[in-house]
Amino acid sequence: MGSMKFRDMDEVGRIKAVQADARDLARMPEDLRTEAVCLAAVQTVGMALMAVPDVAKTEAVCMAAVEQDGEALRYVPEDRRTPELYMAAVKNRGDALVLVPDVAKTEAMCIVAVQDDVLSMQDVPIQLMTSAVCLAAVRTDAVALSAVPEKLKTEEMCLLAVRQKGEALRFVPARLKTPAVCLAAVKQNGRVLALVPENLQTPEILIEAARNTGGFLVTQRQPTPEDWWAIVAEWEDAHQL
Repeated sequence: MGSMKFRDMDEVGRIKAVQADARDLARMPEDLRTEAVCLAAVQTVGMALMAVPDVAKTEAVCMAAVEQDGEALRYVPEDRRTPELYMAAVKNRGDALVLVPDVAKTEAMCIVAVQDDVLSMQDVPIQLMTSAVCLAAVRTDAVALSAVPEKLKTEEMCLLAVRQKGEALRFVPARLKTPAVCLAAVKQNGRVLALVPENLQTPEILIEAARNTGGFLVTQRQPTPEDWWAIVAEWEDAHQL
């Protein structure tokens, strides 16, 4: 029917049209794209903001767009971008952090971003790469430990990571490969025993590794007879032999 069909509709009809298909906003003559029609469109599909005339890109329309899809931040005019708008976009999708200028980023915003999408760590400015941001990222995904600056890694953070994924032990610096961290890692995945320093491969850690690999050990050293007797004793106790 073409764009002329929209002239035969009243504003309520045009609102219903873009709610049914937000693409109709781009098909509609620009003079019919009122704030109310545009608001209905971006509430349906945030990226419809690209078809909104600048005059209709009000605070309410822009906010509704980024709340529906943070990626719509791309189409918000520079002079209408506010801290609240940036935060709303990042709350909708963490990867929208890349669209926020570094000067407008805050620690709170970065925490929200990495909690939603751990890959947003790459868009956190170095001055905002704080312990709180790093902990939030590691809670989201243990592998985020690989992106944490060495000076910010703590035993608490490393424990949090290896309890989720034992493989995260590979991102733990030598100074933090404590008995507690190594034990937690092999409890989660016994096959990471090979990442445990030889001097920390105690009977307790070997037992936990064996328990979590079906008895198959991958170690940096040959277990001693004492190690094996400890493993056998543990197995016998568990089976009440």
